[in-house]
Amino acid sequence: MKVKNILMILTVLALIFTGCSKEDNTEPEVKAPSVGKDSVLVKVPEGLKGSSDPMAQYVVSFFNGLNKLSGYAHDILPPGSASTFDAGINGAIAYKWNDDQATYWLVYHEENGKCIWNVEADFGEGKAQYIHVEESCDQKNGDILVNLPEGGTFHATWSYDDKNNISFTITTTQNNMNFEVTGVINADGSGHADTKMNGMVVLSVTWNADGSGSYTLYMSNPPHQGSWNG
Repeated sequence: MKVKNILMILTVLALIFTGCSKEDNTEPEVKAPSVGKDSVLVKVPEGLKGSSDPMAQYVVSFFNGLNKLSGYAHDILPPGSASTFDAGINGAIAYKWNDDQATYWLVYHEENGKCIWNVEADFGEGKAQYIHVEESCDQKNGDILVNLPEGGTFHATWSYDDKNNISFTITTTQNNMNFEVTGVINADGSGHADTKMNGMVVLSVTWNADGSGSYTLYMSNPPHQGSWNG
């Protein structure tokens, strides 16, 4: 694959895997989904951030992409300034608030053993579905769908085993490209994940509990491999 094409794909990866989050100023009455408790699912390794490897920045973007799962799940919580409203659902808790980007409406309720968060938003083009999360109330497995304001979707599923390791699948469709990340994050902080673009593996990353790790980038022949220290 030509270098120009590789750089173009990596740039798209970086854009998809980069996100922002709002202030951590939440109402305790509405709990966050399990993956959004801390807004960070996996810590970006310091050794990777300081690596001289020219491809390291794209692997950092990969970790930022994993944290989009926790970021979206955390950002559905209302700020302390939010006002309540009647959602018309028995037992539901509903909040409305504004920030410098949009107006949001959150409705949280429990139904048949599931905890459900539904967020609608108006980014200037009218009220529309934004984020929907469903998780078993025992926090063993869950699902999130985000309709991205810039177009496309972010969808993820996750499940915890009896050792508190989390398996996940994240799918992002944007700019006519489909990216899927599948992997596991272990309770000790180690993990492994593969990224596919339109069904083909383009990046594999393995990281250890001590912060070290390695990656393989499959967009060249032979594949480009690299590693970093903890």
